[in-house]
Amino acid sequence: MESRKLQIPHKPFLRNSVDAVIFMLAKGEGGVDETVKRFIVWMDDLAAATDLQFKLREIASDLNITEAQFDRTVADHRLLMN
Repeated sequence: MESRKLQIPHKPFLRNSVDAVIFMLAKGEGGVDETVKRFIVWMDDLAAATDLQFKLREIASDLNITEAQFDRTVADHRLLMN
Protein backbone atom coordinates (compact mmCIF):
# COMPACT_ATOMS: atom_id res chain seq x y z
CA MET A 1 0.00 0.00 0.00
CA GLU A 2 1.26 3.44 -0.92
CA SER A 3 1.82 5.80 1.98
CA ARG A 4 0.53 9.33 1.61
CA LYS A 5 1.38 12.43 3.54
CA LEU A 6 -1.12 15.02 4.58
CA GLN A 7 0.04 18.54 3.86
CA ILE A 8 -1.50 21.31 5.88
CA PRO A 9 -0.95 24.81 4.48
CA HIS A 10 0.08 27.57 6.85
CA LYS A 11 -2.54 30.28 6.89
CA PRO A 12 -1.77 33.44 8.80
CA PHE A 13 -3.91 34.76 11.60
CA LEU A 14 -3.13 38.44 11.20
CA ARG A 15 -4.03 40.65 14.09
CA ASN A 16 -1.90 43.58 13.00
CA SER A 17 0.83 44.72 10.61
CA VAL A 18 3.56 43.11 12.71
CA ASP A 19 1.93 39.71 12.24
CA ALA A 20 1.74 40.40 8.50
CA VAL A 21 5.44 41.27 8.28
CA ILE A 22 6.46 38.20 10.28
CA PHE A 23 4.37 35.89 8.13
CA MET A 24 5.63 37.47 4.91
CA LEU A 25 9.25 37.07 6.02
CA ALA A 26 8.60 33.49 7.08
CA LYS A 27 7.01 32.59 3.78
CA GLY A 28 9.36 34.58 1.60
CA GLU A 29 12.79 34.21 3.15
CA GLY A 30 13.21 32.31 6.35
CA GLY A 31 11.11 29.18 6.42
CA VAL A 32 7.85 29.33 8.31
CA ASP A 33 8.62 27.28 11.41
CA GLU A 34 12.06 28.71 12.18
CA THR A 35 11.10 32.31 11.46
CA VAL A 36 7.90 32.24 13.50
CA LYS A 37 9.68 30.56 16.43
CA ARG A 38 12.39 33.22 16.39
CA PHE A 39 9.92 36.09 16.33
CA ILE A 40 7.92 34.55 19.19
CA VAL A 41 11.07 34.61 21.33
CA TRP A 42 11.38 38.34 20.60
CA MET A 43 7.66 39.17 21.06
CA ASP A 44 8.16 41.07 24.35
CA ASP A 45 10.88 43.20 22.75
CA LEU A 46 8.61 43.88 19.78
CA ALA A 47 5.79 44.92 22.09
CA ALA A 48 8.08 47.35 23.94
CA ALA A 49 9.86 48.72 20.86
CA THR A 50 9.60 52.43 20.19
CA ASP A 51 10.89 51.91 16.63
CA LEU A 52 9.02 48.83 15.48
CA GLN A 53 10.46 48.77 11.98
CA PHE A 54 14.01 48.87 13.36
CA LYS A 55 13.25 46.00 15.74
CA LEU A 56 11.66 43.89 12.98
CA ARG A 57 14.72 44.47 10.79
CA GLU A 58 17.04 43.62 13.68
CA ILE A 59 15.29 40.30 14.28
CA ALA A 60 15.23 39.58 10.54
CA SER A 61 18.97 40.25 10.42
CA ASP A 62 19.39 37.67 13.19
CA LEU A 63 17.73 35.22 10.76
CA ASN A 64 20.26 36.22 8.06
CA ILE A 65 17.64 38.17 6.13
CA THR A 66 19.36 41.16 4.54
CA GLU A 67 17.91 44.66 4.32
CA ALA A 68 17.29 44.14 0.59
CA GLN A 69 15.55 40.80 1.21
CA PHE A 70 13.45 42.37 3.97
CA ASP A 71 12.34 45.25 1.73
CA ARG A 72 11.63 42.99 -1.26
CA THR A 73 9.70 40.46 0.82
CA VAL A 74 7.57 42.98 2.71
CA ALA A 75 6.71 44.69 -0.58
CA ASP A 76 5.47 41.40 -2.08
CA HIS A 77 1.83 41.39 -0.97
CA ARG A 78 1.19 38.18 -2.90
CA LEU A 79 2.77 36.36 0.06
CA LEU A 80 -0.33 37.19 2.09
CA MET A 81 -2.64 35.70 -0.53
CA ASN A 82 -1.06 32.25 -0.96
